[in-house]
Amino acid sequence: MPRPKVVSSKTTAEGESSNKPNSLSIDQESPKNQTSSRHSQLYTTLNPKSQSQSAIIFQKIMTVIILFDVLVYILSTEEDLSHFAYVFYGTEAVTSTIFAIEYIARLVVCTEKKCYARYGPIRGRWMYMCSHNALIDAFATFPFFIELLSGIPLPTLTYLRVFRVLRITRTRAYSKSMDAVGRVLYYNREILYVAAVLGMYLVVVTSILMYYLRPRGKDAENVDD
Repeated sequence: MPRPKVVSSKTTAEGESSNKPNSLSIDQESPKNQTSSRHSQLYTTLNPKSQSQSAIIFQKIMTVIILFDVLVYILSTEEDLSHFAYVFYGTEAVTSTIFAIEYIARLVVCTEKKCYARYGPIRGRWMYMCSHNALIDAFATFPFFIELLSGIPLPTLTYLRVFRVLRITRTRAYSKSMDAVGRVLYYNREILYVAAVLGMYLVVVTSILMYYLRPRGKDAENVDD
């Protein structure tokens, strides 16, 4: 006579526990969600590594403004376009105002980043102002307002804004590409070193030959520099 199959309470308990949701994993994921929700929308938009739609749109708009501003600065150095000076000045005023607003916004939300949050609200913002990115922004933006308020002519540092493009484009895609370029340069550093030495050697040899084979005497008078 076959014996009836007895289901132990241990097996039943294990089956019930396997059907229950893993509360530990939920508890472990919740701090991450809480951490991501701590950042404000403004910080997310200004963060160059953010993948949100607002951040991507902001990066594209600022890149276009920076390139346009640098182009206007290059055109303003042409003497033939001096009659457009008022247009160049107005463009500089508008772009400087935009960059000043962005600088203040970054200064407000910089303490949401861990590296500045640990110093507190005041010292953290001071540390951000002393960073190389913030210094480039300040030197490229505020001389216009200082000259406007004080009347003291200051050197134009608008060309520094082109370096902001490198900071704005520090997204994950660009970071991966730059890492790939860095690896290529690292593994081929010996070949590049030899190529650089050969290039310098050829420049020196060519310069010496041109010096000793230069026209002299009456022949030099007929040579147009």
